[in-house]
Order: sequence, then C-alpha cells, then structure tokens
Amino acid sequence: MKRKKKLLSALLTLAMVLTLLTAAALTALADADLSGSGTAADPYQIGSKAQLEKFRDIVNGANGESRNAAACAVLTADIDLGGAAWTPMGDETRQWQYTGTFDGAGFAISGLSVTGGFEFRHSHRRGSTP
Repeated sequence: MKRKKKLLSALLTLAMVLTLLTAAALTALADADLSGSGTAADPYQIGSKAQLEKFRDIVNGANGESRNAAACAVLTADIDLGGAAWTPMGDETRQWQYTGTFDGAGFAISGLSVTGGFEFRHSHRRGSTP
C-alpha cells in the first residue's frame, strides 16, 4: 500500500510539472504572436522581446518566416533585450535592406548588443528623433 501511494504521488507530481511546462510553452508562443498585418496602414504591434524577434525574423526571412523587407511595425511598450546577442534587420552584404517603417511611438528598446562587422544606416522621418 505504501508503495502504491509513493507511485501515485510521483505520477501526480509528474503530471503537474508537465502541465506547468506546457502552459509556459504556450505562453511563450502566444507572446510571439503579432497583431497587425505589417503594412503601413496596419503595422505589426510589438510590445515584447519575443514579438520584436519575430518581426526581425520576418524582415530577414529567418527561422521559417518568408522575408518581407518592407514590413512595418510600431512599438507598444518599452522592450529590454537584456544584453542578449542581436541579429540586425537587413543584409550586411548589402544585397537588400530594410525598407519598411518602424515607429518607436515614444517607447525604447534597451539592452541591445550587436557584434560583428555591421554598418548601421538609418533615416529619420518627420517627427522622429535622431
């Protein structure tokens, strides 16, 4: 009887852990979902690190996404990348470049760490801050 209780307890614990892991995985996937269609009239809404990474993947055509160098986005919150290595949007070989609009909407991206031989070029539009 004691052995059955231990086995049942272990199985119950395993079931609870698996449930929590599944919930965490689903939350992470949902966090990466982007609302908006990526056009100038309906830009992607970006409010998390996962959403910013997904947007970068769309622009670069990485991680299974079809490249859309003209995708448009707007920030909906401050995002801290925590110093993690970041792959820039656009092609460092200059075969193509990002041509969409990225509106910071008064929010900031911090903790950005880019290493390598990338050349940064940017343009400013009316109302933006250099």
